[in-house]
Amino acid sequence: MITAASGGVGLCAVQLAKLGNTDVLGAAVGFAVFTVVLLSWALTFAIGGEHLFGSAWDKLVMYNVAERLGLTGWS
Repeated sequence: MITAASGGVGLCAVQLAKLGNTDVLGAAVGFAVFTVVLLSWALTFAIGGEHLFGSAWDKLVMYNVAERLGLTGWS
């Protein structure tokens, strides 16, 4: 065990392992959520967004939103 008296940071290997496990678990959950969102977005385009959302599709498509807010360089 590394202690502050021996010049260490005061965390033992078990505590570091537990901290690492929670970080890995959090990263895995975040990656899974991101993957689900990305795949659902990609499938919306692959299937055909206008068929799924109807006339609201034009308001939802990102380049239309960016153009409406003036975020694109195209005039």
